[in-house]
Amino acid sequence: MEKKRPKYRIVSLIGYQAKIKLVPSNLIYNGLIIDETKNTLLVRTSEGVVKRFPKKSIMLTILGADDHEYTVNGKNILGVLKERTKRPRHKWSKTSIK
Repeated sequence: MEKKRPKYRIVSLIGYQAKIKLVPSNLIYNGLIIDETKNTLLVRTSEGVVKRFPKKSIMLTILGADDHEYTVNGKNILGVLKERTKRPRHKWSKTSIK
């Protein structure tokens, strides 16, 4: 019998390792998310530089606790943590396990 992994719902992005792809220019940055506002993410890149990215123009790949990669369009994570927890279902959350 296959062992099922628990479903995860990432709500707070702070502290996760992430790969950020800028949509118009296709530049990719790897780093740690250190702060989040309504419209931006603050990331410490692997070079040690702190950069601010607008959520509207990124594709975000987060490495979860179960070593699974979650990819989300930045437009789906607009808003602050308090607003996102009130949404009935996150479009970017993992809903089924195969």
